[in-house]
This record gives sequence, C-alpha cells and structure tokens, in this order.
Amino acid sequence: MNLKYILITFLFLPILSSAQTVSDANSGAVLNGYGFENNLFITNLDSLAKITYVEKAITGRKNNSAKKTPVISDSLVKKKLGKIQSYVELTFNNQVNSFIKFYVDPLNRTKVEAMLGLSDYYEPFFEETLKKYKLPLELKYIAMTGSSFFPAAISQTGASGIWQLSYPVAKRYGLNISSYTDERRDVKKSTLAAAKYLKEMYDIYHDWHLAIAAYTCGAANVNKAISRANGERNIWKIYNFLPQFSREYLPAFIASIYLSEYYKEYSIVPIKIKMPEDIDSLVVKQKVHFGQISEVLKISMQELKDLNPEYKVGIIQPVNDNNSLKISSKQIKAFKALEDSIYNYNSTVYFQVAKTVVIAPKVVSSGETSTEYFDEVVPKNKAKLTYKIKSGDNIGLIAQWYNVSINEIKSWNNLQPKKTIYPGQEIIIYVPQYEESKYKDINSMSFSEKQKKAGKTNTTTTTAKSSTASNTTAKNADVLSSGFAISNDVSKMSSYIYYKVKSGDNLWDISRKFEGTSVEKIMKLNNLPKNYKLNVGQVLKIKEK
Repeated sequence: MNLKYILITFLFLPILSSAQTVSDANSGAVLNGYGFENNLFITNLDSLAKITYVEKAITGRKNNSAKKTPVISDSLVKKKLGKIQSYVELTFNNQVNSFIKFYVDPLNRTKVEAMLGLSDYYEPFFEETLKKYKLPLELKYIAMTGSSFFPAAISQTGASGIWQLSYPVAKRYGLNISSYTDERRDVKKSTLAAAKYLKEMYDIYHDWHLAIAAYTCGAANVNKAISRANGERNIWKIYNFLPQFSREYLPAFIASIYLSEYYKEYSIVPIKIKMPEDIDSLVVKQKVHFGQISEVLKISMQELKDLNPEYKVGIIQPVNDNNSLKISSKQIKAFKALEDSIYNYNSTVYFQVAKTVVIAPKVVSSGETSTEYFDEVVPKNKAKLTYKIKSGDNIGLIAQWYNVSINEIKSWNNLQPKKTIYPGQEIIIYVPQYEESKYKDINSMSFSEKQKKAGKTNTTTTTAKSSTASNTTAKNADVLSSGFAISNDVSKMSSYIYYKVKSGDNLWDISRKFEGTSVEKIMKLNNLPKNYKLNVGQVLKIKEK
C-alpha cells in the first residue's frame, strides 16, 4: 500500500461511508472507507445489533452517541498497543490501524458497545476452554474478530458460526452439519472445536501469527504463501500471498485486543446485554417447525431463532441426537404439557412438500489439499433434466420455467450463498416423471418461448387493460390462481388485497404479514388444496379491503 493512498484515505476518512470503496493503486484491492477489504466485518456487526436480546438492550439504554471521541494519534496508539501484555505478538501497522479506526468510529459506537457487552457474557466459557487446552487467553478475541459474536455469521467461503469454522474443520472435530442443522452456530460445541483446531495449527507452526492465519484459511494456503515468499515465515512478509478473505483476520484480531483494553479512552461504554433468563433445553421427539412452537406456546419466532441459531431453516429434525430446543424453564413445562398438540398443529402447512435431502460433502485429503464432493441424491419419482445457462438467465426465472423452487435448484446443484451462475454452466433440474415430456425441451427454447410456456407474457396485462372493468375483474380470478402478473389497474379495481409470493415464503409466514387473516382463510380464499406448493411469483388473495 503506497504512502500517498494511506494519506488520502485517512484525510477523507470522516466523509467516507462504510459502503463506499476505493482501489489500492498497487495491489488492485478494493478497500472500503476504513482501509480494509473484507466487508464481512461490517456486515456481522450490523447483524449482531438485530438479535432480539441485543436490540432490546440497545433501545433500552441511554444514548451514548452524544459523547465526543477523543482523537488519539497513530504514534500514541502504537505506544499503547506495545504496553499490552500478550502471548501473541501485537504488531502495529497500517492494516491493524485500519481496524482500530473502524472499531472506534463514532458511527459504529452503539454496535461496538453491544459487541463488548456480549464479550462479558461469552468470555468466562471461552477462557475456561482455552485454559483446558493450555492456550493463550487472548485467543478468545478470534471469536469477536470473525463474527462480532453474531452466532449465524457466514463468510463468503462458507465458514460459519461465532468461531467461523469451515465445513471440513467442523466435521473433523465432530460437529453435525446437515440440511437442517449447523452446530458451528452452537456456541459451546463450536468453542471446543475451535480450541482443538487452534492447538493443532500451533503445533504445526509454533508461531501464533501463522497459526491464526492457518485457522482462517487452512494450513495448505499458509504453506503455499510461505513457498511463494521464498520460505519466509514472517506473517507480514507473506501477507499478500494469503487468500484475500483471510489475510485481514490477524490485523482485525490485534485491533480487537486493543479495543478491549482501551475502549474507555474513546468514550465507549459496553452495553450490558440482558440475556433471556432461565434458559434450559429439552429433547424434541418429533420433527417440528419453529412456527408450530411459536403459535402454540406464543413465543416470538425471532426469539426461537436467536436462542437456537444452529437450526438453519427453523426446523428441528431429530436425527443423530440433534433434537435439543433451548427455551425458558417455564416454556419447557408448557411444551411438555402440549407436546402432541405442537407436533400436530398445522403440520400439513409447515411441511407441505418433502424436502430434497442434500448429503453433506465428503472431504478427500491429499497432502496439504482437501477436496469436497457431494453424493447425488435423486428425489423419488423424479426425472433428471439438464439445463444449460444462457445469457440473461437467473435462478428465479429457471425455477418458474420448471415449476420448482429456487431453494430446490440450489440444493440439487450445491449452489452456496452469493455463488453466481454463468452462461454455459449446466445445472440439474428434477421434475415429476409423468411430466418429463412437458419440460425436456425447455433447454432448447428461446427466452420468449420459455416465458410464454410459463405464462409470463405481457398479453394478459394488455388484454386486461383493453377490457371493461367488469370483464377485467372476472378474468383477474383466473390470472391470480395461475400466478401470472396483474396490472396495477386491476389491483386498484379489485376489492381484495393481494400478495406476490417470494422465494422462501410459506402460507404461515404470509398470514403473519397481514392482520385479520390466517392460513386457513388464505387457503379457502384461493381454493388451495391441502399440501399445496406455492410458486415464486404467484399472486394470492389475502383478504377483502
């Protein structure tokens, strides 16, 4: 990073928002307004503030934003950092300084204060675990660095949880990961796995800087960086040879230690987070959706998700002993008293269609590299088709053409979050065997032909506009039941409120968006049969205006 860019970045730091980016003239890296590349550090801090018990603590405390942040020179920061006693060497450089500026920025103060408040909650268990494995206690700040203590944090490479563990590492240390469950989001289980992994990395390198780098990107990548740097083992000399997504973890880690030591000097006051009281766990005997528990026991869905982040889709599937639910002791008594009612409550609504099971990737190791591959699971009574991506395609359109869901396409093709499709790529689609002939020619059709086949043309709207008001309203019922688009004129003339189905929607979620309706009412209003599968883009009648 050249001196000219550093001076420009710091000079204009107050007017650069976190979303703005600039490019480093030497490395070509895209940096945000704070001077680092990885915006996940910002995203995780934002997500933390939205957890129910964190948000409640933030809104219930006195505003601290009015206090001015003292300006401390870089030379004084370096001096203060050098005074901290740490088994891990705390280097001061431009990368570390960028993260210190991020943490002490007044714009981030409230979220940082919440993060520090949660640190008080997690630290006792972290320290107990680190002591058990005879590891430096300052390693507890790796959790703050990687996730900002947001349990459901996930990186662009798929690392997840408070400790940001990769899939192969999590499996190596016995954590369960399936379509329903991800124990990397379980704080206690992931802390134990993280401690074992850190010890393993240190035993390889006998250097904490290299061990932390290997923790974030794997020993293979660290070894490759050392090789490319002609055998150098100084982390800062191999820094630019490390993968982009991981190289900034060490500077952020050092900055988080500095923050925890000197936050008072920046007028930062940790928010005391009042965690839900009297939380205990019970064993769930049958498959159950958070929505069923929420409706019967009158517990907030968000509270259930926040207390049980390891259940990725809000479903507990009692397999391999992964059947623990965390709620208050009082709610546990109610659950046991109403257990059968909970399992049976609207079961056909919450479990409309059997989900395709994705087999977790197997890891084949070869020397310092590891490769993930997935076993293919062919859904029962389905025909397998192949579709080749064309320019202008997106998963939403493809899902409409084949009458499947976006999530199904992602599962069938192992498409990870934020992973894009590209022209020429071939993906797998499963359709009912008896409808194979209906869909097998889609791959060779033009875009307009595919849209017409799916009913996504403009003729419906044009016809509606040219008809009389009475005819338009009559036709509208057919348009709605087919899930076609309707014109704004039709919507205004109708006596009903409508809702267009989005990816991930189910009838229960939709009914919660509108006061005075229910799943049963929506099903009756739209003549939907039991176990009906919603289609993305489908328009539903919700209730009368």
